[in-house]
Amino acid sequence: LDVGCFEALYIADLDAILKRGDNLVSLRAIAQAQPATPLWIDAGVQSISDCERLLEVGTVSVVVGSESLSDVRLIDRLVRDGVDFVLSLDFRGDEFLGPIELLDRTDLWPANVLAMNLARVGSAMGPDLSLIRMFHERAPSNCIFACGGVRSEADLQAAARSGACGALLATSVHDGSLAGYFSSLHEARTTN
Repeated sequence: LDVGCFEALYIADLDAILKRGDNLVSLRAIAQAQPATPLWIDAGVQSISDCERLLEVGTVSVVVGSESLSDVRLIDRLVRDGVDFVLSLDFRGDEFLGPIELLDRTDLWPANVLAMNLARVGSAMGPDLSLIRMFHERAPSNCIFACGGVRSEADLQAAARSGACGALLATSVHDGSLAGYFSSLHEARTTN
């Protein structure tokens, strides 16, 4: 597994999110194969014990997805305990998935926040720039990540202009539409 110029690997364990089992064995294998690469694992956590189970995998930041929460108690506890985690504020189109209070409680937002619009994942519709702007305006010191729909370098630049400091990428990596962009990044890193 060549992680190239990526700073972390985001992994959504869809079986765990949908409560159909988990892929902890595979997650451990990835962590062992890439011990220096942080893993951001989204596995539908709903409790401290769910988080602890993921932290045993290796160098992991637990992704807490708002769609898996019925209230903010878990996030409040993680913040109070000083646990490093990533918050995914999940939308489907214009509908927020999760406890609405979380949108206004920026005091509960960790350093890294995913502006996740599930309607755009795999869609090649471009990132949800209005969502990125809204989160950046509410929490300008947090690192907001564009999630879903990134098609091109132009989309990455538009997301950055909207306040994103990074992006989750999948389809655009797999289909090769960003291959030139990654080649130039890799070349720049190896020559510096």
